[in-house]
Amino acid sequence: MNTLKLTSVVVMILFSYQVNAANYKFVAMDNSISTKMCVLAGSNDKTQLKKTMRLSGHNNRFIANNIKCNDMIMVQFANHYGAANTTKHLNRYTRFINRVPETSVTIRDIAAVNDEAKIIYISAAN
Repeated sequence: MNTLKLTSVVVMILFSYQVNAANYKFVAMDNSISTKMCVLAGSNDKTQLKKTMRLSGHNNRFIANNIKCNDMIMVQFANHYGAANTTKHLNRYTRFINRVPETSVTIRDIAAVNDEAKIIYISAAN
């Protein structure tokens, strides 16, 4: 019985996290590779972000520390929009002063259901 309760609680938490993560729709303001990386970072698409970073011609440290997404360092941008996987990946390459703490507390209202996606327009700068 306890296993069933625990399983249902875990499923509810995961479902609420997925609902929260899908509240943003990122729109690129230009076709640059930097903007594409910002969209991927905010969308929590770690696989495509890693691929695009490899194809960019810059090393990962340069990208993580010099490309700004909407006037934020890329790791801070990803963290701001709840992209946990890309935040963790980018944190490895970001200077210590700009890193996002791995242990942070976030309070979210999981009872509030907002199906409307917020549109975020992204521009990148080096």
